[in-house]
Amino acid sequence: MADIGRLSGKTVVSLACLSGTREFAEAFRTAGAKHYIGPDDYPDFRDALAFVTILFFLLASEVNIAEAAARASAFHGETSQFTLLA
Repeated sequence: MADIGRLSGKTVVSLACLSGTREFAEAFRTAGAKHYIGPDDYPDFRDALAFVTILFFLLASEVNIAEAAARASAFHGETSQFTLLA
């Protein structure tokens, strides 16, 4: 990842199943990502859509990334599988 990615200071949100691991987060951190968010389960399209919509709404409203991720994750039992890892 570090050889091909240039993610300096970026936030990465993965919607891929089971991608909310330290290994995924570390790979993106190595490429320069500041924050990494991913699910620790198998989100369906509704879960993923709800999470990213709420997350981006909160970020656009100038809520910090940690609080925005926590609030989006707390929205519903199925969105709780998304975690800020980096």
